[in-house]
Amino acid sequence: MSEEGHNYFFSMYGDEYSDGWDRIFKPAVDYLENSNELIPPELLDDLGDLGAVKTVSYYKRVLKKAMRDLYYMRIGHDEFLDIHSAYVQRQFRRAWNTAMRENCLDPRKDMTAEWEAIYQDLVVAEYEYIDRIAQEIVYAANNKEPLAPFIQRADLWANRWTDVYNRALAETGQEEWYRWVLGQTEKHCETCADRAGKIKTGAEWLADVMPQSQALECGGWRCDCRLERVGPCGGGSLYALMFANG
Repeated sequence: MSEEGHNYFFSMYGDEYSDGWDRIFKPAVDYLENSNELIPPELLDDLGDLGAVKTVSYYKRVLKKAMRDLYYMRIGHDEFLDIHSAYVQRQFRRAWNTAMRENCLDPRKDMTAEWEAIYQDLVVAEYEYIDRIAQEIVYAANNKEPLAPFIQRADLWANRWTDVYNRALAETGQEEWYRWVLGQTEKHCETCADRAGKIKTGAEWLADVMPQSQALECGGWRCDCRLERVGPCGGGSLYALMFANG
């Protein structure tokens, strides 16, 4: 349900609507999350907007379940691709749009053809990766190799949301200012540690190196660093002076 729809029902039914959510809808969502049933991607979007589901966490579970199902031949290669393609498109679009809003842009009105092309390139690259993973899982199953390494990779794969978010921040805010914030991992590679706390424009980060980039010493796969806005949108030269790195 969109924010507009949620607000409409709340305005119409007030406390009755809130009570209905708590008594009926939320338990149903909890059941879906904890069962083996997949929440359709479009419904997952709405539930994420309402704060009922942590979509990235749920996506990890979807990834792992599909990997297991493919390995044990409960689903085929094509069905695996269909499941992940739908969720990738939704998750990547959500990440990109969230970043645009952080830059005070409206994704529906301000998305340019250039930005859309960059976004689509990210999606296509991910589809190609999904296909390779599917082939590797089928090969592992046929040769009695363990599934565990693929399950471990699911957590890293789901981190692509942050990657797309950071990329969208920098691409759609090339004159805005962002600080490199270290992730929650205990150890950080030299590349990330060296950039921690530094502030650059989006264009400068794109020209340097980005969080989750393969150019990082760690290879980017385990990187959960992020870019964080410094100052309001359009801070311009004032923030360049205030936050220039020594």
